[in-house]
Amino acid sequence: MKNLMMGSLLALSLSACDSLWMDETATADPASLVVQVWEEINENYVFFDQKGVDWASALTRYQAQVSADMSEEELFEVLANMLRELEDGHVSLQAGFNNFRYHEVYLDFESNYNPGVVERVYLDRKINELGPFVYAILNGEVGYLRYGSFGDDFTQEQLVYLMDYFFSTRSLVIDIRDNLGGAAGNVTGLLGLFITEPQTVGQQHMPDGQGGYTVTDISVEPNEEIAAYENPVIILTNRKSYSSAHAFPGFMS
Repeated sequence: MKNLMMGSLLALSLSACDSLWMDETATADPASLVVQVWEEINENYVFFDQKGVDWASALTRYQAQVSADMSEEELFEVLANMLRELEDGHVSLQAGFNNFRYHEVYLDFESNYNPGVVERVYLDRKINELGPFVYAILNGEVGYLRYGSFGDDFTQEQLVYLMDYFFSTRSLVIDIRDNLGGAAGNVTGLLGLFITEPQTVGQQHMPDGQGGYTVTDISVEPNEEIAAYENPVIILTNRKSYSSAHAFPGFMS
């Protein structure tokens, strides 16, 4: 059996921005490591009740599956299975030899996005790119904006150009299919293009480190340098639109 080195390899993340809560200080003892991962989740995760997750029983069940002589890979699998019960793509486990993230949010569904079809049929092979965006005007009157990841930043200059480009369109299609999310700031940055005054668009639940959470409003300011786009907006999503890409259409509504 391998000597367990998980203490120097393991990292746990509970956010889209990959904020790590465990590092080289983690214990190398398998049973203790299960407890440590369980406690981090117990103190910092806020959706047990909403998801109906019996997290209290998970500790006993998964502690019983580890032993002192198990391999790193076997221990990693036990920890990943415990985290899989959360059914949350924001929770990840990273080691020097493997990364775990919950992918079932989209793997159990057929893909309905084919970029080649979009580019050949709808864009007629005329592909305009600006920063993280693909853009076009369809049939001379409908704007099309493809944003593949909210993790890809954009500039104010790019937004100014795009909104000027779409100024005369009758409507705008924003395509965020297969967008797995990213930075919340990019969500609010896009939202600011479609409002004329400050708005509260949602709430954020943040763990308080004691098993509870605090709730704060999510507010968005209009982009004061760009005239708001006030024509109809259609947002294309699919099962692989996740996290920030899940929040964006909800905030837009």
